[in-house]
Amino acid sequence: MAILIDGYNLLHVTGIFADTVGPGALERLHAALLDFLASALPAEELPRTTIVFDAKGRRATARRMRMHGAITVHYSARHEDADTLLAELIGEHNAPRSLIVVSSDHQVQRAARRRRAKAVDSDVWYGALLRSRRDRQQATRTPADEKPVWSENDALFWLEQFDAELLREMESLQQIIRPTPPEAKARSTPAPAPIRAEAKEAGCDDLALENPFPASYLEEIAKEIQRSEVRGQKERPDL
Repeated sequence: MAILIDGYNLLHVTGIFADTVGPGALERLHAALLDFLASALPAEELPRTTIVFDAKGRRATARRMRMHGAITVHYSARHEDADTLLAELIGEHNAPRSLIVVSSDHQVQRAARRRRAKAVDSDVWYGALLRSRRDRQQATRTPADEKPVWSENDALFWLEQFDAELLREMESLQQIIRPTPPEAKARSTPAPAPIRAEAKEAGCDDLALENPFPASYLEEIAKEIQRSEVRGQKERPDL
């Protein structure tokens, strides 16, 4: 399908006007729209795309046609306005039934329908183009481009895992600093491998390392500290 676009009509739909003012604004507007079309249209449609801009105020020697990449660009420098040139191009097309005319101008749409071409409002065509570009981008996106999306359940799961790990670490520390319970006093700790090897050579296969500290070791230390503090208070003279 060939595409014929009313340039200024489409510019108003895209809102590019709001960002371009001052000297040379007209050329920048054209370039911005053409760059967008070159990136948004499928590559195979670019050679079949033609866009028409008004050329009021341009010198009579101004170029009437140029190429922007594979897109054909027409200016209405020698026509009354862009609508007149669009109607002329529609009338000259050799396969009008395969032509899509993008314009919200009723005069242009009537010219398209007279030749059985398909007329589409600029805003409708622009919205379809954006959706098509988004779908193509998503289809070509690789798994590496995808960012993980964390749900609330995911966050709660990992928080629970973190809390469980922290609890295990705290329990390990408590095992180190708290006194050995009486029932564990009789249990022995296996000797390290080098010591076991030496013991085996000496004929002592059941060698084990006993806990050198009694179960009440830390409690006795705490009581001794308390007794020292009491003695210190008795020995201090009253203030």
